[in-house]
Amino acid sequence: MNRPLDEASHPDETLIDVSDFSLDPGDLTPALARALEHARSVPGPKRVVVPPGVYHVHPDHAPVREFYVSNTVGSREEHREKRIAILLEDLCDVTIDGEGATLVMHGQQTLFAMIRTRRASIRGFAVDWVTPRAIDLTVIHSGPDHHDLLVPAGYRYQICGTEVTWLSEDSSSGQPHWVYHRPEPLDVPLPDLGYDFMQITDLQTGRAHGGTMLDLPNPLRSGLVSVREIAPGVLRHTYGEGGSPSALGTVFQLRRTMRDTPGALLWEAKDSVIADMDIGYLHGFGMIAQMTDSVTVRGVRFRAPAGSRRTTVGFADLVQISGDKGTVVIEDNDFGFSHDDAINIHNTYVQLVAVDGNVATFRFMHHETSGFPLFHPGDTVALVDRDTMLDLPWAGTVIDVHGPSGQDHSVDLENVNLTFDEPLPDAAIPGRVVAENLTYNPAVAVRRNRFQSIATRGMLVTTRGSVVIEDNRFERVEMASIYVSADASQWYESSVVRDLVIRNNVFIRSATSTKAKAEILVEPTAAGEDPSKAAHSGIVIRDNVFLSADIPVLDAKSVSGISFTGNTIVRYGADPPGEPTPSGPLAIVRGCTAVQFRGNATGQGVSQEVTCHAMEVDDLIVEGFVRLEPPQAPLAALESVETEGLRVPPFPWPADSVVVRLPDDLARIRISFKPVGGHPVRLAVHGIPVKPDADGWLAVPLESGATVVECEVEAPVGVSKRLYRCVLLRAS
Repeated sequence: MNRPLDEASHPDETLIDVSDFSLDPGDLTPALARALEHARSVPGPKRVVVPPGVYHVHPDHAPVREFYVSNTVGSREEHREKRIAILLEDLCDVTIDGEGATLVMHGQQTLFAMIRTRRASIRGFAVDWVTPRAIDLTVIHSGPDHHDLLVPAGYRYQICGTEVTWLSEDSSSGQPHWVYHRPEPLDVPLPDLGYDFMQITDLQTGRAHGGTMLDLPNPLRSGLVSVREIAPGVLRHTYGEGGSPSALGTVFQLRRTMRDTPGALLWEAKDSVIADMDIGYLHGFGMIAQMTDSVTVRGVRFRAPAGSRRTTVGFADLVQISGDKGTVVIEDNDFGFSHDDAINIHNTYVQLVAVDGNVATFRFMHHETSGFPLFHPGDTVALVDRDTMLDLPWAGTVIDVHGPSGQDHSVDLENVNLTFDEPLPDAAIPGRVVAENLTYNPAVAVRRNRFQSIATRGMLVTTRGSVVIEDNRFERVEMASIYVSADASQWYESSVVRDLVIRNNVFIRSATSTKAKAEILVEPTAAGEDPSKAAHSGIVIRDNVFLSADIPVLDAKSVSGISFTGNTIVRYGADPPGEPTPSGPLAIVRGCTAVQFRGNATGQGVSQEVTCHAMEVDDLIVEGFVRLEPPQAPLAALESVETEGLRVPPFPWPADSVVVRLPDDLARIRISFKPVGGHPVRLAVHGIPVKPDADGWLAVPLESGATVVECEVEAPVGVSKRLYRCVLLRAS
């Protein structure tokens, strides 16, 4: 059953083959659970291998645990138990290796959990769901008064007037795993699971627009007079007064707002690695690491599979670190099409409610976060003034903790009593002060990742540990690509930054939505603009390229020490001469000290203005701006797009995207992009880099739904590169 691995590959590990535990491809869960239980008796490092193949994963036999998870459902009783497909619990020195296996997930469950593990890894799986609980409906035809929506495979639906009830595949009980209905429930023994939220993605532009609650006016329902099925999996919406059809390539993404379970969970785990995964969807939330010690996420692709007719990858954040005391490394990943931030790194503030000498009671304040232990004996705790986000001149060591355990609903889930090694100061006034666990402030490295088509932020980070964000690509992020907060009034996500370096990143086509203040936003939610009370400090932004300038590249409040040097800011696509110059400033600083802008370069039509508020003159230095000369070489544009067997509209300047409805019997096309001036091009299909043949032609297999072909034209110095996007739609 156990045998040594090939020494060249894993010289110190013991192989445990899941095939030896009555493996059934119809449901992987029982055999994998037996293999993991056996692993407990195996000394030293071990690798639990799932052989290549396709395996279904049902919730029926999945282990069940009571867990309380940050940023999900708080202490809600009906969601306290989680079903977990792959459960690593109290294991050391173990790797779960899929060797390229595909997991087909059913129902509502957490993909994997690492609970109190040491040196555990999961790698090598492709994962997708049969019927994700985010329903993506793509417009494949648009007429004067109607549009046709393509439904992904696996979903069932019932039409009543203008209302559609959605059903998942059946569970082993013969009933659907879930039902979405508006407005009346079906006559099935399931709780009310009405969907209430919609986000819109425009495949032509790649923009993911912010969502809306479905009881508010929205383009899917306003003026809708009828819904009917015109072919299996194709619904026609007809509109009257007050409504209008949506454009070809529009995707309506319907879901619930309830985050009933995390997609994956790491809790009190040490030295965890998630690597080489292809994640097509994460149910309920993303991957969340809660009160951990060192986490690495490497080489994970977060994208719906080609041919799935879907775009949504997750309900909310894709990777969230909620308290870590080691090092967080997030590198070489591809993030896209989430319904919230791609990465969020923070801890949790709890509010002081009572004090008695060296004993204090604190309370979880946000309804989505409670029930798990935030403190341990020996941890160091700061007290933070909610009005300024500054620490009180006091730090205490935790001696004793009485509070939630994270797995027991019989105790108080909202409050925690801490005993410290010394009395709290007089300034510790209940209601005005929050506590932060200083021990759980990780060092962070985020590098070589791609962020694309994110409706909110690319990443949020607040930690007192050193942070390096480098060599990343942020593309079509609707709000701030990088957001630094410090929040003791809304989400209660701590902390502040003390050493943040943002370098060698590329920001492409920054957001144009009214929600976006800047590409890089530093804004504590409560701190004022008194520069003597700056919450953050030590921010370095250098050697980045911003291909935008429609919004400020930086908006920073309450920071002591900002260095913005060696950055290049040009307008996306190097718009032709005569284009109006954006009226807004290049950067805004508010209530900051020791701010320096040195040695930056701007393209034509880009403002060099840096505005400041509530600052002394000596606290802002702006010098050495270089204005890039107009290009002598041709612009980074396409001369033509040629295809075999299909007419594709050209890209007349300044258009850079096109969407085409194809015949359903067309299986593939060949396409060739010819840039002006012979500039190099980089091609990708569904975000995966591809190469043309020797004559410049690219063979593109056509998938059901949307096939997205991207062409990036490189450019000479002083001219921004330009991205072209061709969306090819089929209904089958």
